[in-house]
Amino acid sequence: MHLILQSVLRKGVRFHNQHLLTSEDVRYTLDRFKTSSSPHSWLVEDIDQIECLSPFTIRFKLFKPNALFPRFLSFHNLVILPVNEPFDENKWIGTGPFQIKKRTDNLLVLQAFDNYFLTRPILDEIEIYRVPIETTHSAMYEVQNHNETITTYQHKQDIEVGFRFLSFNFKRNTIVHNAAFREAIYHLMDVRKLWKDLGRSNLQEASSYFFWKSKHQTKDIQRVQSLLEEAGYQGELITVYTLDKQNCVEEAEWVKQEARKFGLHLDVKVYSISDYYDPSLEEADLLMMGEVASMDHHLSFLGAFLNKALIFNRFLSNAHLENLNVYFEKIKQATDWQTRECWINEVECYIRQENLFLYLNHPIKSRIFHPMIKDIQFDSFGFVDFRKLWIK
Repeated sequence: MHLILQSVLRKGVRFHNQHLLTSEDVRYTLDRFKTSSSPHSWLVEDIDQIECLSPFTIRFKLFKPNALFPRFLSFHNLVILPVNEPFDENKWIGTGPFQIKKRTDNLLVLQAFDNYFLTRPILDEIEIYRVPIETTHSAMYEVQNHNETITTYQHKQDIEVGFRFLSFNFKRNTIVHNAAFREAIYHLMDVRKLWKDLGRSNLQEASSYFFWKSKHQTKDIQRVQSLLEEAGYQGELITVYTLDKQNCVEEAEWVKQEARKFGLHLDVKVYSISDYYDPSLEEADLLMMGEVASMDHHLSFLGAFLNKALIFNRFLSNAHLENLNVYFEKIKQATDWQTRECWINEVECYIRQENLFLYLNHPIKSRIFHPMIKDIQFDSFGFVDFRKLWIK
């Protein structure tokens, strides 16, 4: 059964290169995803045909029902590109409130786009600097050339929608395929003990993608030895990859020391975030990483597994992905929020039962704002919505 959707575009929308947005730009963008090897191709895989009925009317013919398809079209990964100019990583031509003025390895300068189709941003220019990865859970927003001594900065702290996890690489022929081994690691990986031993505070333990669903997970360290024996572990070296951030390395070393008590031998290797998409990462047996959501939580949840560049898609077995895809199709076809939530809960129940990966904790992000910065609101992935910011 096919599904036909028709959409009318807003008139008068201009790209940063002054090209007027039409249905041809939409078709060009979506066809680009369908014909490329993009890891985001899952967003367009249900499209059978695209017709431009007029400059501002477009029709989609889908292979099957997908109640989330309109939200797919507005997802950040499907930002519409101009048909009249080839994509350039250093230009980023879109229709948003800001356009690129300058880009270097360490600096991105954005300037307000005067022809933005909605209200023009109040800020004229924003400078964004690359900072060490150790500071990614804290950020400071300053006002340039303001020398007055400030003692009352605005501090904002929130729990990220997302989580840190320990992933098993099922694409390698190792003991991680054994359910008893994964259960042993589950009981070994006690985040409460880890936090206490490392002298940390304010733990937000995770048992779900979403922090408001997470509950305490019961761990029994006494079961580790018998589970390793049941799995037939023979002392082979298990490789654990972790980010080259101090707190991440500390966590991996803690796991290594705990494992040694039970004769489990782990070899810790570090990688940088720039290595994330490199195939060499797939040499890991276990990998410690994090996942964070956009403002559309349901689409982010789907993307965490369907995006071919992300760890779950790269590490889970084909059988696991096929089982999960049954739930994902139910989520896509559900016409109401509550039904989708029920299917998401089923997915997470399956993940926990099989220990496909282990939920660790929800990161807490801290931000410090100069008191002259007003109307602070947050957008996807914890970024500030620059369009609404202004300076008093």
